[in-house]
Amino acid sequence: MKTSTSLVAALLLVAGNGVVLAAAPKYTIIDLGQINPETAYATQGVNISASGIIVGRTLNGQTGASVAFTSLTPGGSLTALSNTIAVPGGTPLNRNHAIAYSANSSGVAVGASFSNGRLSGAVPVVWDSQGHATRLQLTAAAGNTGSAYDLNASGIAVGGINGGNLRRAQIWDTQTGAASSVPLTAEGNYMATAVAINDAGLIAGQGIDPSNGARNVAMVYDLKTGVNTEIALGGGGNGGLVTDISNSGYVTGSVTMNQGPLGAFIWRSDLGTRMIDQLAGTSEFAARSVNSSGWVVGSSSFGVNSMPWLFDGQNTYSVAELAAGSGWDFMPSDGVLRTFASATGIADNGTFVGTGIFNGAAHGYAMVLTSAVPEPASYALLLGGLAALGQLARRRRQTGV
Repeated sequence: MKTSTSLVAALLLVAGNGVVLAAAPKYTIIDLGQINPETAYATQGVNISASGIIVGRTLNGQTGASVAFTSLTPGGSLTALSNTIAVPGGTPLNRNHAIAYSANSSGVAVGASFSNGRLSGAVPVVWDSQGHATRLQLTAAAGNTGSAYDLNASGIAVGGINGGNLRRAQIWDTQTGAASSVPLTAEGNYMATAVAINDAGLIAGQGIDPSNGARNVAMVYDLKTGVNTEIALGGGGNGGLVTDISNSGYVTGSVTMNQGPLGAFIWRSDLGTRMIDQLAGTSEFAARSVNSSGWVVGSSSFGVNSMPWLFDGQNTYSVAELAAGSGWDFMPSDGVLRTFASATGIADNGTFVGTGIFNGAAHGYAMVLTSAVPEPASYALLLGGLAALGQLARRRRQTGV
């Protein structure tokens, strides 16, 4: 078959931008280990920073307590984060339950400390790179409760304070201790929880429309301009729940219709929305984290079980498929519930973390990419490339070449 050089060029344009991948990405799975293995009964991998620092928690089988941790590399030693929390101007809190939700490239982590194992009475916490804990600023008006979910390279942390109808997004400067709120959108909608912040100061959050309490509002707030904007997602819904934002500006989460989930999405301001293909036989397909190449991880329901997945910019794969033959169990083939199986964070190098079954117990894992790290995916370039191919095909039919 004769192929024109312009046709080859168009194909290379699409493939060269990391859109079309010839095969499934290759991974090696690594056990994250445990804090005090002699008493631990479970470990959860919660998140991984853009640069690859892992956070999670280990649960103690004897006391029921949980200890948050950081790890600088997959399979490296775990740094236990203190459950003794300094309170500026007050008495330290001594607690036994904590979760680290995120860390930045300096090894500083944020999360929450809880008054009991039911994860109630949360207070927002920042841990320095040595594991020392400090409570972030709270006020009586905030109900003295809150959680910090993410922080960027500049040490700006985001999260939420209070609960229920009083829940509001909060921003903390972990270096100065100052706290601030997020302004309303032009439509009068407010951000209830700030879930993620990137190094450019863009904050992704979950919002409320006061005129329609049944509608979720996906938002991005720009710290530099002071403008909070609703994301128009489309996808057949009237709103959305966002869960992450990458340093390149990709946002991910779920499109919703009156709070009912319709599917996972990826969005960028210059590209618009793409719905992520759902795994066959699954429901409640929800995205959790996105990296700067537009790769996304999340979880879906498979019957009463959870099935974690990876989207590589083009295709969706189950983690069970990527970890096949490793000895890890992500499939509910033996009748045992897998409600906690998850994929919850992805780094810019393609490594992602979560929780699975190993040797009959819940363990945190890191899936380390062993095939080439892709260039950033662009579904706009993909569509443009396909359009170019269509035009070339029509031209060839017209000219007879």
